[in-house]
Amino acid sequence: VYKRQGQRFRFDFTPSRGRDAVEWPRCYPGDDVVDIIGMDAYDQPAGLSFEDQVAEEYGLEHHVRFAAAHGKPVSYPEWGLFRNGDNPAYVRGMLDWFAAHRPVYQTVTDYCPHGVWGCADNPESARVVRKALGGPAGP
Repeated sequence: VYKRQGQRFRFDFTPSRGRDAVEWPRCYPGDDVVDIIGMDAYDQPAGLSFEDQVAEEYGLEHHVRFAAAHGKPVSYPEWGLFRNGDNPAYVRGMLDWFAAHRPVYQTVTDYCPHGVWGCADNPESARVVRKALGGPAGP
């Protein structure tokens, strides 16, 4: 029996965390076409704590509540460091968030100078991520 390829995929609606020019829930295309509700999350703007990112308008808590209200799982297609230098508190916060909210998947972004796996600019954050993901202690 011939089986056509590409028929079994899932659509992941993925806005960026926080308030933007247009509130991301207004862009939601609908439950009939969305399978996963994702969020890109970086440690920005400068000085915003992880706890503030959870509580902010259209932040992490809003994301998981929105997904639950629509009966959808969550994902984090992009997350990482961006504005606050070596930020192990943010990294630990995100890893704990994933443990609590069980995303379908998460992808840590790793490019210098903001990387958290192999970038020497963020050694404390890199150690936290490597330990959590079972990697080597050093780069």
